[in-house]
Amino acid sequence: MAKVHWRLLTEKEKLWAHAFWAKFKIDGPKSNINKASPVLRNVAKGKHIPEKGIQWVLEQVQISPFGKTDGLSWLKAHCTHKAASYTNGWSTMFSFTIWAIWYFRNQLVHNKHHSSVFEVKDFVYKKVGEFIQALNVPSTRNSLITIHVGWTTPSSGFIKLNTDGLALGNPGLVGAGGVFKDELGRWIPGFSHHVGHTTSLATEIWVIWDGLSIALSKGFNKLVLETDSKTAMALIDKCNCDHHSLGTLVTDCRLLLGHIPDLRIKHIYREANAVADQLAKKGAKSTTHFVMYNSCPTDLGHILYSDTVGNLFPRIVIPV
Repeated sequence: MAKVHWRLLTEKEKLWAHAFWAKFKIDGPKSNINKASPVLRNVAKGKHIPEKGIQWVLEQVQISPFGKTDGLSWLKAHCTHKAASYTNGWSTMFSFTIWAIWYFRNQLVHNKHHSSVFEVKDFVYKKVGEFIQALNVPSTRNSLITIHVGWTTPSSGFIKLNTDGLALGNPGLVGAGGVFKDELGRWIPGFSHHVGHTTSLATEIWVIWDGLSIALSKGFNKLVLETDSKTAMALIDKCNCDHHSLGTLVTDCRLLLGHIPDLRIKHIYREANAVADQLAKKGAKSTTHFVMYNSCPTDLGHILYSDTVGNLFPRIVIPV
């Protein structure tokens, strides 16, 4: 009924609206409204409501009449109103109610789930409660500190392998890249890998597998492996992956790790992984499956130089 009211208000010049009012006379001796169905009778008799506009009054302050303003202005007025008529504030309650209506409408359309008014009400109060509780969690902003990070050279006699994966969507088109450098920061080999379509975590595991395979083929027996993916590092290090979707790949990585006599695995921040990051981007955009770079690509020269001279970059972190 509300939809018909709204259409009568916004489409009053259209033929169907004229026909409606011509058919159903509300007042006077020739009124025939009582012959209409209950729904149409209520629509006709409620004509004055949309014409006047439904006035929302909170704490004696009238705001945004429904039907007399555009939708965005109406939403903004309610979402920013400061009335405390409700325990958690009208603007909060209104915002979550609108969201709940949209959410349960999707549940009905896509999942054929019919919801009662009470279910919607309980959902709104639950979400508002969670929102208020989240607002009351003490902020860690004041405890944040700035540190300076950058690529560091490995110990004497070691080769350092930096790896990174890049996903253009998750899942999506992904690329992987890695670079080996010696104790002076000199480029040994580097590589980029166009993995295809998969998840970002799968890419991080793939690039570690790539790097370890190359390290073994070149006889690198003293290796430092650095990745900016804590999840990938945890999976390879100690996670039980028997039933994990990447379990086979993780197991292969562990087998490769076991063939390197002196191996150290470290987590680093992305600011210290810039060369590998750029190689991963090359892999994502490449039309070639795998590319080995025996020397540094020209467009990465300035990043390699920045690593070699020990440039540092600021990063905001929570102190441990």
